[in-house]
Amino acid sequence: MWQEHTEWNGSRPSVLVMHEDEVIRDSYSSALRQHGCSVQSVRDGSAALSLLKHNEFDVLVTDLHESRDEGIQFLQETLRVRPWLGVVVLSSGFDRQVLPKIYELGCTCVLERPVALATLCQSVIHEARARKELESTHYGFIADRLPEKPMVIGGDMETDGDTIRFNLLSVAGL
Repeated sequence: MWQEHTEWNGSRPSVLVMHEDEVIRDSYSSALRQHGCSVQSVRDGSAALSLLKHNEFDVLVTDLHESRDEGIQFLQETLRVRPWLGVVVLSSGFDRQVLPKIYELGCTCVLERPVALATLCQSVIHEARARKELESTHYGFIADRLPEKPMVIGGDMETDGDTIRFNLLSVAGL
């Protein structure tokens, strides 16, 4: 659990889970709590932004649905409000235009749905640790450490025509 993964003087990663489906949201939240995370969950982007403006979180878990442009706009606003926030992006697939936009925003952990809960928890803990380390060494200036071209770790890629599908655990460079 979390105690096995951290050297943060006993603090626990705080996670905001945003997903419109209550069952999925509760499932993600429960698994993260079992791994020692402090979790709050919300249904939509406006509720997430409201919490982010008034509370500190280490990681946001968010799902990009069919409305990719809306999802990208949400990520832009989120990272404007909290530029040091770790973000785990979930989606059922990414096209060639969306994935680079996600990386350009500084989101370096992308998982394809359906995702195993253990993979989600491991990815969240990795993001939390990376962002905490980044804050302490770079005073919150995330752009100093983002890779120009992220490198996939623990995942695979398949392509069919114009679509690239990723099943990622994480991305190196942080």
